Amino acid sequence: MKKTILAVDYSTIMHQIFKQALSQEYRVLVVDNAIDALSMIYHEQVKVILLDILMPGIDGLELCRTIPSIPQFQNLPTMMLTATDSYFDKVQGHLISNPLASE
Repeated sequence: MKKTILAVDYSTIMHQIFKQALSQEYRVLVVDNAIDALSMIYHEQVKVILLDILMPGIDGLELCRTIPSIPQFQNLPTMMLTATDSYFDKVQGHLISNPLASE
């Protein structure tokens, strides 16, 4: 059985890219907001979260802070990917810039 990755990104184009790039090796679930992401990790056996910062409502940084505060998810790996490349954002989230984002 494939391990499950949850991609949280507001862009439907990025949803397609995540699925295309990862679906041979992993089961890829995609959502476009933090509330759906939290629901998904409660209902699915997610092994890794790929998370964008820029989302409506609760942003990726806040979601990244929230997930480990929930005891059963405190060790759930979360990787932040973003088109934002400013120094402030890197310091806030220890970010990896999204190599697929258009400039």
